[in-house]
Amino acid sequence: MSGEKCTKENRFGGRNFSKKNSGGFIALVSVILISAVLLAILLSLNMSSFFTRFNILDSENKKRSEFLAEVCLDTARMNLLEDKTYSGGETIFQGEDSCKICPIGFSVGTIHLETRAVVSSSHTNLKALLNSSNMSILSFEELPTPTSRSCSLP
Repeated sequence: MSGEKCTKENRFGGRNFSKKNSGGFIALVSVILISAVLLAILLSLNMSSFFTRFNILDSENKKRSEFLAEVCLDTARMNLLEDKTYSGGETIFQGEDSCKICPIGFSVGTIHLETRAVVSSSHTNLKALLNSSNMSILSFEELPTPTSRSCSLP
């Protein structure tokens, strides 16, 4: 150590790290945080598109269930045209799906008809009021639940 300045050396090759040289650490932490935020955004977008598929499937099942309930309604009308004493209570199968013609109610000049269809988890309950002379539909509506207790599907 003759005439040389005495410096502190450390295990990092003789360089002393100070606050002036911490810019790389801040950049690294910033990149990690930005990557985490972008990853969270991408995951949320991916999950929303994933659940959109199920919403589309539910709407398709609902359309199929509505169509099937209308098929049962038309079948009941056809059976009533052929046989005025037809009482319903019949289940109709269409592949894996089914619909039921609920017991039919008769009153003076009108016939009360309900059908129920289930496709996957989508239910449709239709109620129609028919003219008893020509089986024309006087009123038609979808019900949230069947009004007849004896109208259930397996």
